[in-house]
Amino acid sequence: IPEFFRRLIALKRGQLGDDLASALIVARDNGELVSDTELIDMLFMVLSAGFVTTTGVIGNGVLALLTHPQQLHLVRSGQVPWSQAIEEILRWGSAVANLPFRYATQDVEIDGCM
Repeated sequence: IPEFFRRLIALKRGQLGDDLASALIVARDNGELVSDTELIDMLFMVLSAGFVTTTGVIGNGVLALLTHPQQLHLVRSGQVPWSQAIEEILRWGSAVANLPFRYATQDVEIDGCM
């Protein structure tokens, strides 16, 4: 993967575009990032973060449909469009929907409710 990113950086430096890799290359060339190694690490982080959340939401969606066969039937029969089902899966089963985990360290009252 590092070699892929080295090639991508060389290609993008010759033809910058309107994309994240190009923006990071410009930041590196302007001295905002320390080295090409740091640039490669950032690109790898973006790739892996996108992969993990995408595979997580796909898995959560499959699990949701398999554990709710009535909903799966609605989608498979065309009564509910796949686009609507996907939007609901993204809303309900996002891999990062509950992050970050934060807890109050003392009781908090909001609008009269504890």
